[in-house]
Amino acid sequence: MNLLPHIVDLYAVPALSTAGDSLLVGVALDNGRVHWGTCAKFADAQSIVSQVQPILADRPLALFAELVAQLDNFRVEVTVTRIIQPEQETSASAGAISRRKLISGFLAEDEPLVQQVQVVEKRPLPASLRFAVSHALFQAAAAASNQSLLSLLADLYGLSAANEKIPLHVEATETNIAVVRSILPTQVASLGYNTGSANHKTTLGANAERLQAHVRQVKTWIESAAPGAAPAIHLNIQGGFTELYENDEGKMLGALYGLEQAAKPYALIMENIVMGEETPARSAAEVAVARTLRKLQSYLGVRKMCVRLAAGNDLFSTNALTHFVERKAVHLMHLD
Repeated sequence: MNLLPHIVDLYAVPALSTAGDSLLVGVALDNGRVHWGTCAKFADAQSIVSQVQPILADRPLALFAELVAQLDNFRVEVTVTRIIQPEQETSASAGAISRRKLISGFLAEDEPLVQQVQVVEKRPLPASLRFAVSHALFQAAAAASNQSLLSLLADLYGLSAANEKIPLHVEATETNIAVVRSILPTQVASLGYNTGSANHKTTLGANAERLQAHVRQVKTWIESAAPGAAPAIHLNIQGGFTELYENDEGKMLGALYGLEQAAKPYALIMENIVMGEETPARSAAEVAVARTLRKLQSYLGVRKMCVRLAAGNDLFSTNALTHFVERKAVHLMHLD
């Protein structure tokens, strides 16, 4: 690993994907190669990438794991607009008009103006960008060391190679559906689908009824494409339940029950059902997410439901995922 090349630059290029506008993030090496990760497009992408670039520039690729950890803890400067409400007059002075106000033509019924100010805040990197840069770094390290990603991860975490066949998780998209159909009967343990990160009420339905209908469609398709197969249906809803139900775990449980019934006889895995706010106190937000997931797990046990909860690194940092696992807040961790 000491002979790996150095990183010389970080690029961000607009691109198109099946999910719409996206961003290609490239890690350039001193051997002339560029390795790419992709993420959803977001505001101020170029500005944020330019702040990340000094972390990686001139650093040896052999330190890729350390660099990924730095990304998790890095804070970027973001300019945001804040609304400042005018001070309310006290009851004693509300009806009085001073000499200054009288000269300036102030009328008692005039409403004081709301002020907008620009402030600079330090925030964590957007989760999608952390994923894209991390993915590009892993790809670069694996290629430069002539290893597969699996082998690289096994070495990094001190894992031994499995002797038996490893079941596959496959994401179904419009472009790979023919491939999925061909391997579904024998090799697929879970069939994944990502509902996207925007317009959850439109995509999922105000009470997840559209998502439930989609699960029934997936079940019907599996039954026709591979009658003897028994893959789990794995849905990544990108924090959709937070928008639909806010913090109401009871309503979330009801939605999970309906989805489980729609998926039967296939097992159901629900990934990233809730999310925390992008705030400076990310750790506090992730603790709140873990608390919600643990509550849901206990409710699932009481109701004897078999839905499994998962969290993935397209929405959460690796530190957050580790926290979820340690707190027993999820059954599964999804790493791309």
